[in-house]
Amino acid sequence: MSIVSSKALQIWNADDRRIKIDGQIDINLKGVDLRELLARISKAQQEMKEDPNSKGGNSTKRIQISAPIDSGTWKEIVFGKGEKTIPLTEDEIEAQAHEFSPEDAEQEKEKIARLISLRRGQPIFRKKLLAVYENRCAITGTKLPEILEAAHIVPYMGENTNHITNGLLLRADIHTLFDLGLIGVNQNYEVVVSSKLSDTEYESFNGISIKLPANKSEQPSLAALGSRPLPSRH
Repeated sequence: MSIVSSKALQIWNADDRRIKIDGQIDINLKGVDLRELLARISKAQQEMKEDPNSKGGNSTKRIQISAPIDSGTWKEIVFGKGEKTIPLTEDEIEAQAHEFSPEDAEQEKEKIARLISLRRGQPIFRKKLLAVYENRCAITGTKLPEILEAAHIVPYMGENTNHITNGLLLRADIHTLFDLGLIGVNQNYEVVVSSKLSDTEYESFNGISIKLPANKSEQPSLAALGSRPLPSRH
């Protein structure tokens, strides 16, 4: 067992870096309490310092443990029997990358659902925008709530920015382009599309008027819209 930190490699030769635990170099890992072993390793490292009482330094430097046992036994020692183990070699990682696990797929599905929920915006804020825009994207007119998101005009900075006049109900892709500054809305409530999108389907939205809430008090704040630089039309 030896210390393999970069500092140890610079100042100690191979023999100097060998750690003796309770006077023994050879230890039996089978069935050992790993927490106890870690404590013993840390203690042995501390004793190797020029001044064992000094503070500072990392008492859990990288340790290399060598033993003539196969990878399966190593897994059993480190992770226990019957547990899902972490691949120990690049070949194992590559092999597992091509395996399909229904359990992993379900976890990924839950993760995506959480991300979609966060992306749509705060639930109450989004619910209000869905109501005042009658479940339609303000720019495209798409009426499919599942892909409509609550976009902040002035970026979210707490509950005060969740005001209905600081929001637009946008289709997911339009929301992304709005956040990137590639689509904007001017003081006449007209859409401005960046020239970077001139060869895309989004160019057709340039110059159209957005769909506004019927109640003027719920329409987007011109001051908020004015705070955002409009996309370039070079």
